[in-house]
Amino acid sequence: MVRGTDTDFIKSHPHTAELVIEVAVSSAELDRENATLYAEAGVTEYWIVLGSAKQIEVYHRPQAGVYQEKRTLGIDDVLKCAGVPIQIRVADIFP
Repeated sequence: MVRGTDTDFIKSHPHTAELVIEVAVSSAELDRENATLYAEAGVTEYWIVLGSAKQIEVYHRPQAGVYQEKRTLGIDDVLKCAGVPIQIRVADIFP
């Protein structure tokens, strides 16, 4: 998710994002390695959805190419994104 309107991107693509979400089916370790790339790009928040564990890893506060905070949320938790007004119960994501 990026911040802005359609007209903000008429002449160029966004250079970063407020939120990136990856669904890790068999690539959780690779997705964790990608966290550095997203932090370096200034992505405000990065989520990795771990379907088999019914958990979501939340990375935020990028600084100097590293996320300063990582949390793992479970089925009883609520996801809230700092960069965009999103609030989702983890239980609603998993059947």
